[in-house]
Amino acid sequence: MEESASRPRSGSHTAVSADGAPGRVLIVDDDTQVAETLRLLLQQDAHEVFVAHDAMTGAQWVDEQGIEVVVSDIYLRGPTGLELLSRLRGAERDVEVILISGEPSVETAQEAVRHGAFDYLVKPVSGRVVRRTVSEALARKRSRDRAGKDLDRERARLEAFEQAVEQRAHELRVSHERYQQLIEGLPLAVYELDCATMRLTYVGGRLLDQIGDVARNDAAWIEAVHEEDRLRVSEYLAEVIHGERTRSPDEVRILGRDGQVHWVRVLANEVQREPLRISGVIVDVTEQKLIEEDRRRLERELAEAKASLERALIEQLDLGVGPRAVRIDESVDDALAADFGRSPGMLRVADEARLAAEHDETVLITGETGTGKGVLAEWIHAHGARHHAPFVALNCSALRGELLDSELFGHARGAFTSAVRDRRGLLEEASGGTLFLDEIGEMNLETQARLLKVLEDKSFRRLGESAMRRSDFRLVCATNRDLADEVARGRFRSDLFFRINVLAIRLPALRERTGDLAPLARRLLASLGSPTTELPRATVELLERYDWPGNVRELRNALIRALLLARGGPLLPRHFPDFGERAAVRATPRSVAPPPMPPAAITSDRPVFVGAPAPVPPSPAEREDAQIRELMRRFDGNVAKVARTLGMSRTTLYRRLKQLGISTED
Repeated sequence: MEESASRPRSGSHTAVSADGAPGRVLIVDDDTQVAETLRLLLQQDAHEVFVAHDAMTGAQWVDEQGIEVVVSDIYLRGPTGLELLSRLRGAERDVEVILISGEPSVETAQEAVRHGAFDYLVKPVSGRVVRRTVSEALARKRSRDRAGKDLDRERARLEAFEQAVEQRAHELRVSHERYQQLIEGLPLAVYELDCATMRLTYVGGRLLDQIGDVARNDAAWIEAVHEEDRLRVSEYLAEVIHGERTRSPDEVRILGRDGQVHWVRVLANEVQREPLRISGVIVDVTEQKLIEEDRRRLERELAEAKASLERALIEQLDLGVGPRAVRIDESVDDALAADFGRSPGMLRVADEARLAAEHDETVLITGETGTGKGVLAEWIHAHGARHHAPFVALNCSALRGELLDSELFGHARGAFTSAVRDRRGLLEEASGGTLFLDEIGEMNLETQARLLKVLEDKSFRRLGESAMRRSDFRLVCATNRDLADEVARGRFRSDLFFRINVLAIRLPALRERTGDLAPLARRLLASLGSPTTELPRATVELLERYDWPGNVRELRNALIRALLLARGGPLLPRHFPDFGERAAVRATPRSVAPPPMPPAAITSDRPVFVGAPAPVPPSPAEREDAQIRELMRRFDGNVAKVARTLGMSRTTLYRRLKQLGISTED
């Protein structure tokens, strides 16, 4: 056995394999001269060449040296080249074998091919053929190696993927089991409804122990819904089927197995179109509903008891002097008085506001400009059952026509020139909460008609859209106009007026409650960050003599100017330079109170204020007209000052001046 480590000389090599890399080649030949010739020939291609002179040694070299190609003579001393080939194949050696024979025969060639020889060469063979054949054998060996490695990688990746799938399947099984345990443990129910068959395809959850009848898997499950709520549920399902997806019923009554009514609330709702299915989660809110009903009942009983006690005190004391009402001094009344004041008019407003907060009916707030109608609307919302939901306000005098409709109802993209995208309207924004329409008397008749339709069934369409939408909102309106007079003049729809005039609250003008002026001024000063909230007596008397046509808004502006003039000092009469002259003239003189009403004549069960009612005042529109004329006279036609005093925009004031026939120069 002989090994050669020599390498080809520079410039004497050719391409040796498909990838151009030399290989490890074993020559097996018992003719030393032939073996050496083949060795030198193959070293020209930079192969690492090993030489063996018998088959047994050659087989050993294949195992020890990592031989890739074997070039063997067939006829050797001892085992032949064919036997070497058979042995290598039997041992599953991954090596290519080229056999060379000096005595060619068809049988020998067939035997070589049958045992898997790469090629069969016949002597004499040229060096070029040997080199090419070795190169091709080496290329096939390398290609098979790469394919094997690729196959191993793919097999490994497949095994890893199968393990990952199995792991994921295990995690999903565990997650599903935990989900089922969670669903079964929580006091709720999860459902899925097939809208094509109206069958419940899935219902689960602990809540089924109480409302099991609703979990029937046939279409008769609707019979478990309370008959008064059945129509709402059916309408919602019909809207979903026809592609008009709307908000699902929030609370529904269901007849349980025990025959009792259970209140359930839909916490989640999802509509799947293909196939059409509805899925969601419901929870039992019966206990909360019962607690809420008990609270409201106790509040009603407390209010009735207080009213009865007040009537009894009035009858016992037989008081009838002055306009002051006799009330029970409790913490609730103190809190209301802090918010509204203690004058008779504002105590009445406090009682009416509390009543409005306890119920969900539409409220109409009337009063002059600047009396605080918007503040009262927010108070009613904040103290009502919807306080957790949005309070959405819209001033109807700020917008007209299409812009007002778009702001209120929303619009679809392309509904008009500037509608570049879909937009939710304030009706949708206020769903679940309160919608406050300020200056509703300024709304045009077309929008009034659309609003009336919304109030009737709480459904509407966005501009440029055919789909119906629903919104569960509480409506509060405000106006400084006499809507009854506006109806008579044809400027306000009578049916809308009757629809919104359910709980009416009139805010008295500031001149009608001068007893509240000093505490109100202190509260305003505190909100403005004043270093002191106390007013000298002379200042209070000056402010009480003034008519306040701009009401609370004008008072606030006056206090701001006074704070600037006082420069941190006390607010003295000289810090209100316009009030000394103007306080002497009042737009509406105070009337002398008539003789008090006898206590026996008082029969109302609401808080009673001793004393006969004052004469019927002029309408808000007439008072505002008079104020505008008076202020234009006082300020010599200065529109800016008049608008600032009234808290009104110049555009609105110009329009009112035109209606009154008053000319302006600025």
